[in-house]
Amino acid sequence: KTYAYPKTPLVNTQSGKNLIVIAFDAWRASTMDSLCSPNIYEFSKRSSRFLRHYSGSNGTRTGVFSMFYGLPGVYWRDFCEQSIPPVLFSAMKENGYDVRLFPSASMLNPPLDKCVFSMFPDQCGSAPGLNAWQRDVNVAQAFLQYLNGRGGDSAPFFSFLFFDSLH
Repeated sequence: KTYAYPKTPLVNTQSGKNLIVIAFDAWRASTMDSLCSPNIYEFSKRSSRFLRHYSGSNGTRTGVFSMFYGLPGVYWRDFCEQSIPPVLFSAMKENGYDVRLFPSASMLNPPLDKCVFSMFPDQCGSAPGLNAWQRDVNVAQAFLQYLNGRGGDSAPFFSFLFFDSLH
């Protein structure tokens, strides 16, 4: 099968803004409140929150796929077999973004490295740690180390922090 993806050309505004996506695998949005997750809730007050969207799934494979492609997970297999990257990453590459993935669990199973993150296969391994919570802590520390190490780097960046212990 051949797909017209994207259906229309991307309008590239070259904003140069940094983008950080923080994802919690299989987390219920209804638990993001001042009682269940007070620190995340406070952080959300200072961040952009996208509340008017449709979820493609709360499963890892189809949820991450639909988040980055804006398509239902039924297209997963075809896009994976053809290694079609999300248009977002193609635009970021074109605009000189430093793309960094910080996965707690390996993105090799399901094979997100062959589809969603096919442009960054070397960044798809899991964080160090014996348990999911330890890997999650290491993801947060690695991201903070990355931010602190950027120094005066003015290149825009995209970071995807993928936490797994709730799964």
